Amino acid sequence: TGRELIALCEKENLTIAEVMIRREAETSEKTRDELVNEMFENLLTMQKSIRFGLEENQQTVTGLAGGNAEKLMAYAEKANMGRDMAQICAAALAVAEVNASMGRIVAAPTAGACGVLPAVLVNYQKEKGTADEQIVRALYTAAGIGQVVAARAYIAGASGGCQAEIGTASAMAAGALTALGGGTPSQITHAAAMALKNLLGLVCDPVGGLVEVPCVKRNV
Repeated sequence: TGRELIALCEKENLTIAEVMIRREAETSEKTRDELVNEMFENLLTMQKSIRFGLEENQQTVTGLAGGNAEKLMAYAEKANMGRDMAQICAAALAVAEVNASMGRIVAAPTAGACGVLPAVLVNYQKEKGTADEQIVRALYTAAGIGQVVAARAYIAGASGGCQAEIGTASAMAAGALTALGGGTPSQITHAAAMALKNLLGLVCDPVGGLVEVPCVKRNV
């Protein structure tokens, strides 16, 4: 639970990221360096997915989604207000469109919610000039939030609807941002809870019998 995670961090004087790295080392029998390198590869994949989604006009087989990330980024570059938020939204849309077009993404925590965490963290790094090592640790913090939700509720849209996928991804992103801002484990979990609360009740509402449209747009 979130309480157990906070208590463990406080008892051992550890960050959530450190708890998750140690947990992964125990369960996977991999070294710390191997785990950090694997998460760094995830970060690179996130960066590539955003870039590819914005540079290449993605079109899905059904034609229900695609091409909107490029349009939104073009708007963002000309916008006088809300430019940063529009760029983040465009990045989220880009990754979601790459996923819907069967491209390579990082499920964070699911493929349907793959655009949220990359859009937030990659744009944060771009804006702040944050070192890769810090972003990698933020990704492990996000993993800790995702692990709590997966253990206590759902992360799959098939089980819990869009609130499960997008809600969890948003909670993970909120926790990661709070960690980057120097937040305590308690503050991180509160931030995650606030993000998740705002998306409770968000159901999966397929268009034409497919989840493609709600999944892609809700990443934004």
